[in-house]
Amino acid sequence: MRNEAGLDDLLLIDPDVSSNDSEIVSVYATGERWTAAARADTGACFWIRIEASGTRSLGTGTDCSAEEASEAPAGDWGTD
Repeated sequence: MRNEAGLDDLLLIDPDVSSNDSEIVSVYATGERWTAAARADTGACFWIRIEASGTRSLGTGTDCSAEEASEAPAGDWGTD
């Protein structure tokens, strides 16, 4: 069983590089939004996007790069 990772345990990588582990997070930031993608231990890829307004959106995809997640159509995202 894996221990829960803390922020210090995460490796943040470039937006055009895909995450291949739950502790490796692909990150893309602009003035309008922050987007991240991480591959879960199950193999699924989860995305999160936070708009400058504070709106958070969650999504999933096959490509696990923040760059791909940032370009995903609105239908691939759910608002939290």
